[in-house]
Amino acid sequence: MRVFIDTSAYFALFSKDDSNNDRVTKKLQFYKEIESKLFTSEFVLDELFTLLLKRYAKYIVKQAMEYFYEAETLGQIKIINIDRHLFRKTYDFFLKFSEHKISFTDAVSYVLCKDFKMDEIFTLDSDFKKLRLKTSF
Repeated sequence: MRVFIDTSAYFALFSKDDSNNDRVTKKLQFYKEIESKLFTSEFVLDELFTLLLKRYAKYIVKQAMEYFYEAETLGQIKIINIDRHLFRKTYDFFLKFSEHKISFTDAVSYVLCKDFKMDEIFTLDSDFKKLRLKTSF
């Protein structure tokens, strides 16, 4: 299974006091047990690190950064870089579907899910359901 992980899932994972922490942690463990291929993007990480820094202490952000560095180094996750072609596709999608009022980062995630043929998006964000992507919850 190919799974794209969104900011909301990661935020709940790194936020021990988040009401979704337990179910997100269990779902991530499930993905690992069935040997899913896990993906995210540099845009998701940008959004996550900024959000964590605004809500928590710097050491939480540092832990998150180290987690991703190690996970990518060990091949546990693929962090997708956005090239010019993907950026342009996202730009077009973002403008075409502006009535949905999604963030540009979510538009990037949508394009990546389609282009990389993801089976589902691991998210708590209901906007992806509006875009007809299969979500984890």
